[in-house]
Amino acid sequence: EKGEKKCLCPGGFYFDGTILACVKLPGHNEACVGRCSAQLLCDAKTGTCQCQGDLEYDTATKTCLLREPCRAPLDLLFVVDASGSLGEDNFNKELAFVEKIINSFDVNPQGAKVAMLTFSTRVQKQFCFNEHATKDEVNQTKQ
Repeated sequence: EKGEKKCLCPGGFYFDGTILACVKLPGHNEACVGRCSAQLLCDAKTGTCQCQGDLEYDTATKTCLLREPCRAPLDLLFVVDASGSLGEDNFNKELAFVEKIINSFDVNPQGAKVAMLTFSTRVQKQFCFNEHATKDEVNQTKQ
């Protein structure tokens, strides 16, 4: 109708026109009615929200992650905020995220190569591609 207002729902919610309210999107293993929260799809067999394909649900991050490390050759550059205003806790969260991503790839000279820059008032190279041959070497460097 003319003059009809639309409701905007916050992230993780959708507008249900039958009850005229914002409803929380179902999470992992919750019953779905065609809709699920980010990264999840409604599984027709189980009627629940699930990760799809080669992804599995990680309870710590509440996201779908690769089951097996990716073995495709690629260059992976991390640009990490090292601003003082970010705070040490948030900086450590960034590093934990970087480590989790790195661990999902097969880091080697023929597979994934990793580099990292940090920025604050200026950009600093932490390490370049080909400086580290394994994910263990990369993870030791960024600590």
